[in-house]
Amino acid sequence: MRRRFFDQYLARRAADVGAVLLENEPLIKMEKENGYFVLKTRRKHFKVDFVIGADGVAGRVAALAKLKTGRTKDKLILAAVAEVPCKQGPEYVELRLGYLRDGYGWIFPKTATLTWV
Repeated sequence: MRRRFFDQYLARRAADVGAVLLENEPLIKMEKENGYFVLKTRRKHFKVDFVIGADGVAGRVAALAKLKTGRTKDKLILAAVAEVPCKQGPEYVELRLGYLRDGYGWIFPKTATLTWV
């Protein structure tokens, strides 16, 4: 699976169920105002209840939200990846959100018979 295509798929699915998807419209400013977030792009301003930053811990959303993203001992994350045989084939993807405490699990195919878990 190519990450770029997976991200595009997730964005399209979110738009299908009502999310506003703005392409080529980077976020340039974000402020908290009277319990809302005010988002500003080059062409538009939005007032929203919540923001989902899907651009990673070091992304623009985290930076504009002034989230502390530095590494400290109390913010260490353990990750493990294993290659295991897969019977489902390369089109099979599984995400388990809320399955693990403070984390998630996933299965991404690597080849027709091998997957990353």
